[in-house]
Amino acid sequence: AGGWFSMSKLYHHGMMACGDTVAMVDVKKLKGIHMAMKSGMLAADTALEALIKKDYSAETLQAYDDRVNGSYIKKELWKTRNFHQALSKGIFASMPEIAIQELTGGRVFANRKPIEHIDAKTTKPVEQVWGVNKSTVKPLPEPDGKLFFDKLSSVYLTGTMHDEDSPNHLKLQDSSICTDVCYPQFKSPCNHFCPASVYEMIDDPSVIVAAGDDPKKKLQINYTNCIHCQSCDIKCPFENIDWTLPEAGGGPNYKEV
Repeated sequence: AGGWFSMSKLYHHGMMACGDTVAMVDVKKLKGIHMAMKSGMLAADTALEALIKKDYSAETLQAYDDRVNGSYIKKELWKTRNFHQALSKGIFASMPEIAIQELTGGRVFANRKPIEHIDAKTTKPVEQVWGVNKSTVKPLPEPDGKLFFDKLSSVYLTGTMHDEDSPNHLKLQDSSICTDVCYPQFKSPCNHFCPASVYEMIDDPSVIVAAGDDPKKKLQINYTNCIHCQSCDIKCPFENIDWTLPEAGGGPNYKEV
């Protein structure tokens, strides 16, 4: 839901992307189903032309991009192109700017407003949030199966499936950052914001510590739990995790019931 400027390329050789796949969401109204349907219709028109011509090259499928730009999809998304950038200032500080966007069709002082900050850089150190005294840290409620549920049960309900021998699609750039920097400063936020228990800081038995000292920690990645929310790619304080496409399209199998 990043807006018009966060949309990826709509077509490549042999494929077209529609709807939420390329962030066709009106971020101000939080609506996008109508745009997903419209983009699917425009992609179908383009696909029919490609089938008739028996040409599925990027040059042929570029017609889909032209159709999207000529439809109400572009018109609606263009009006909200700078909404998230303004909102990044905070809900109250952004109000005057959002009002100006309403009057100018999304324009403020330029057609494209620069990003105020990066999400990954907004995480606060644990001592700044909870203080030095560990006893002030409030424990999370224990799962009771009624109001609070454990993460792994929720992963099961998503129907997530990955081949056990598929390559890890979560690329960790430097594991020492997790152990030596992130854990002491931030207490490994990926362990908490990940909704699927993909990331765990566990004791590292290969490192011997002095008696009375806390055991050395290491990051364990349970990548087969991943439900592809991409929070880790966005919120890791050191931008140390890269989410990449999983092999064979593995992931959640959500169903409407």
